[in-house]
Amino acid sequence: MNPIYTGPWDCFKKTMQWEGIGGLYKGVASPLVGQMFFRAVLFSCTRCHDHRSGGDDDDGDERVLTCETRSVWSVASGIAT
Repeated sequence: MNPIYTGPWDCFKKTMQWEGIGGLYKGVASPLVGQMFFRAVLFSCTRCHDHRSGGDDDDGDERVLTCETRSVWSVASGIAT
């Protein structure tokens, strides 16, 4: 069984010839949508945890969190995502 492509450059040339520029981006939508939801949950959880752990007050001014507190809430955000 012979391979379709002889190397990366040959793959690029044949893709451009057969499918045009759109062929280079085929299949990119699914990972982008997945990352969009992943990042939305991550940032929402981080903000929520920062607020609950005293990372900011009611005026919107941020307070400095200890390393231990930030580590605990970072792990919680990772688990949520």
